[in-house]
Amino acid sequence: MEPLLGLVVALSAEAGTLLGKRGWKRIAGRRVRRIHLPDGTGMTCVLSGVGTGKALSAARWLVASEGATALAAIGVSGGLDPSLHAGDLILPDRV
Repeated sequence: MEPLLGLVVALSAEAGTLLGKRGWKRIAGRRVRRIHLPDGTGMTCVLSGVGTGKALSAARWLVASEGATALAAIGVSGGLDPSLHAGDLILPDRV
């Protein structure tokens, strides 16, 4: 099985910043963009909408329908900490 990264993004503004506004398709009622990363790994990005329930639904869809072998979620947690800047990577030690 080829590796496939499944990427969950809540908002179209966030997804557009990462992957651009063109190339998105509607699949099974979801907005989806499929690309290949520079190393050849496939990536399917899906817009989930806001909230943990919607993110969970999108993640399950990525695994069940797209065959995602790894999952990631990206987004903006607007204004959580004024010391953070655009592009900062936040790695929690617990969730």
